[in-house]
Amino acid sequence: MRPVVLFLALLAALALASWSLPALAQSCSKYEACPRAGKECCPNTYGGGSSCVNLIRADDHCGECGYQCGQHYADAGRRCCGKLVYGKPVRNCVDTQGDVENCGGCDKKCPTHPVAYGQHVCKKGECAVACHAGFVYDAYAYKCVACPDKHEIYAGKCVPECPYGFVRDHAGKCVCPYKYEIYDGKCVSECLYGFVRNGAGKCVCPATFVPDHAGTKCVCPYKYEVYGGKCVPSKH
Repeated sequence: MRPVVLFLALLAALALASWSLPALAQSCSKYEACPRAGKECCPNTYGGGSSCVNLIRADDHCGECGYQCGQHYADAGRRCCGKLVYGKPVRNCVDTQGDVENCGGCDKKCPTHPVAYGQHVCKKGECAVACHAGFVYDAYAYKCVACPDKHEIYAGKCVPECPYGFVRDHAGKCVCPYKYEIYDGKCVSECLYGFVRNGAGKCVCPATFVPDHAGTKCVCPYKYEVYGGKCVPSKH
């Protein structure tokens, strides 16, 4: 056999091996959980013992322990999907929730045409477009676009920027930061406990009370005491 033919045969064997051999995995036992999330302890196909494997991608444990993809081209209802390697059909375990070649099922390919400032992806079994940083997808124009001036991206959409000093909460609303409150349309520091904000926006003590020497508490003046929520002359 010629050297070129031997070299091609070696490449084909390596390609088939890379598609069929499971990745090295951490050993485990049925009495303990795998330390990393998303992995299951399955019996090794060869050599005995068990290993932590990813059921989404393990060819010998595709979807469940012991289910081998083998080398068949079709597998309805499973994650084992076919692919031609040097003209031979090979079946491998794929993530049908994130594989653009098998999005939502075997051979369900996402579009391949170019997208300006983005690319086609598979998200949760459905084809979508992922835009580059600073861009959002315009479904009407079928392309990724930048947000208008004084807008920012939130949850994949262009929304008006929050006013100066405000932050966006988990629901997307513009709110004041922790220990701040709105006054006259702006975020200002909250008053200390016991203080109130007057018409000029300053934190002061309520009527009849005065600040202590440190200015951190509202207290009654000398020879006064609290009665009915107010400072009144002491009877003692």
